[in-house]
Amino acid sequence: MKIYAFTDVHGETKKIDKILSDISVFKPDVLVCCGDLTDFGGDLKKHISRFDLEIPFLILHGNHESIAQIESISGKSIINLHKNFFEFEDYTFLGYGGGGFVQESEDFCDFVENLDIKGKKLVIVTHMPPFKTMLDKLEMGYRGLIPLREFIINKKPALVLSGHLHENAGKVDFIQNTVLINPGGGKLIEI
Repeated sequence: MKIYAFTDVHGETKKIDKILSDISVFKPDVLVCCGDLTDFGGDLKKHISRFDLEIPFLILHGNHESIAQIESISGKSIINLHKNFFEFEDYTFLGYGGGGFVQESEDFCDFVENLDIKGKKLVIVTHMPPFKTMLDKLEMGYRGLIPLREFIINKKPALVLSGHLHENAGKVDFIQNTVLINPGGGKLIEI
């Protein structure tokens, strides 16, 4: 399966142009946005209308959109992945959006506590990166989500896609055998 993922474009036309060009070249099976497609929700419908695609577009809110804004653009091929699942081929995509600069989230813990995901090949999509990785490392220390790291260790997903920290765009890391990627302005991933 070919996944084209991106994050944190904040409505920048040149970045969206590049993403659309890459999509036409790479022809992915699934498109994923790890949040912050816009800058505080501005022109969301205008930006999303450019993604008139025949493939699933999985999107969640970052810290620059609200859940309601993303829900308002969900439709035929645009799926709000926040606290949601999407099955494609042999994989289950699981999403959790939002976040700022907190390292704990009772809401995330409540969401994942009773998930029935045994035997599924998981792709986790979040806006916040997992704690203590190259994806959340800043000069001031690690800024990622601690319970996300614990969830990855316990559930062993195949892939985790996240954004939020622009300084770490394009970085790849691992937690055990799980691949972690901040796709930045766009990255093709084959799994």
